[in-house]
Amino acid sequence: MLDGLVLFSGSWVWLFFAAVGLLMIMLELFVGVDTGLDLVFLGSAFVIGGLITWPFHSWVLTLIVVLLICVAYLALGRRYIHRWTAARKR
Repeated sequence: MLDGLVLFSGSWVWLFFAAVGLLMIMLELFVGVDTGLDLVFLGSAFVIGGLITWPFHSWVLTLIVVLLICVAYLALGRRYIHRWTAARKR
């Protein structure tokens, strides 16, 4: 059990978050803009959060930064992003 915790020390968690973020962005490309670009922005939050916390090797810090960026996007930016990217009716 302790060996599993040592492996989960956080030295590679930033890479996991960055990879998941890239997968979300690629999924958005395959699905199309039907998801309203949410996967792109949430995937970008994962990538940015992973890269910001890379030097610190802390999975807790990585999780906190990614959650803060995602919550900020969902609470503040989502409404404005969807309004900005919506097709205008003529």
